[in-house]
Amino acid sequence: MKYTLFLLSLLFPLLSSAQSNYKAGYVVTNAGDTIPGLIDYQERLYTPSSFMMKTNLSSVGKQYTVADCAGFGITGLEYYERHEVSVSQSSAAVVSSLAVGADEKSKIKTIFLKAVQKGIKASLFNYRDAIKLRYYIQDGTGSVPYELVRKIYLDSADDRRIVTGNEFRGQILLLLQKHAIQDIDVYKYVRTLAFDESAFDKTISLINGVPVEKKKTKALRPFAGAGLNATTMSYTGFSEFNNGLERKKTSFRPLLNIGIDVFFNPSIGRLLYRAELSLTASKNEISALAPELSGVESKHSFKQSLLTVTQQAVYNFYNDDQLKVFVAAGLDLNFAKYSDNVYTVILPDKRSNIFNDAVELKGFYISVPVKAGIVIGNRYQLFAAYTLPSVISTYPVYHVNMSKCGIGINYLFNKR
Repeated sequence: MKYTLFLLSLLFPLLSSAQSNYKAGYVVTNAGDTIPGLIDYQERLYTPSSFMMKTNLSSVGKQYTVADCAGFGITGLEYYERHEVSVSQSSAAVVSSLAVGADEKSKIKTIFLKAVQKGIKASLFNYRDAIKLRYYIQDGTGSVPYELVRKIYLDSADDRRIVTGNEFRGQILLLLQKHAIQDIDVYKYVRTLAFDESAFDKTISLINGVPVEKKKTKALRPFAGAGLNATTMSYTGFSEFNNGLERKKTSFRPLLNIGIDVFFNPSIGRLLYRAELSLTASKNEISALAPELSGVESKHSFKQSLLTVTQQAVYNFYNDDQLKVFVAAGLDLNFAKYSDNVYTVILPDKRSNIFNDAVELKGFYISVPVKAGIVIGNRYQLFAAYTLPSVISTYPVYHVNMSKCGIGINYLFNKR
């Protein structure tokens, strides 16, 4: 998944500006007035520090920054408020970036906070930058939001041990006491509370005395499908099967797959992460005449059963409700099983020397797939795919490679 997330981070600057997506919204001025208009609603890796707004679709867009307004919203979808808050600088990502001992560094910054829940007694916000995702609570309507603190660091006495300080639980327990929450089960729940938006949202709902608002769109979408794969074996390097006289046979076999899509922003649905499990097979053969030995032919053949775990970044560059056009790229983790792995030398008199399992083949290898297609009515996904040649042998002098292409159809179980 790290490879796919890295791919997403590379694509984001290009994709976020590829197509405007103006939706009904509003801006709250510094004077407190609300001005309706159209907000360019984009999928963003980080909480925005600016946005574009139009008065109508034919007008020229105007950019607003944190200094220009007190907040903005996309009607029925998202709302952001400007606040001057303390922003922790400690990492919560990879071990190599963790500090030895608790990192207390923070900065006072004026930023937009995304509202998760607005309430009379308490409000919940989040803020994401290049360092990490943070959550903020505003006690009442006029107070300054404060960050829910979780510290992840390396133990100063043993820097091989990771320490997690869940101070946010104590912060929320104090908030419960302040608002006279009496239910003992709520306190038990908070004492083991996960650092998770849905858990925070539930707790703030209990304080505000309101039910948890259900998400209008689903972030997960399972799918299943079938298709047809065409697989071809080739040789590179110093080999009789790489002499310009080789003949390859393409194997056609069915493909079955299941998986799940995770939308980066389900309200937009343009960018998503896909995890997929597929099963296929192939019957592969390559042969070549030996130019220095008249009438001598070599042949290598084998059957392969293949279970593949795929991680992909999928981008709908055309994103209409009834029709989407997408491209995808990622990484395949291939688990292969072989049978009838035979190397044959056919002599001029048609006698054959047969060697079983003479060529050692990998049971696991990695490949790079690319895919494109369309989605019709948010239910049927038609695709064409190509997997770059992947090395499946273990020899330094020559390589046995597998490449495949295919077509197929997926049924999407949840409409976005």
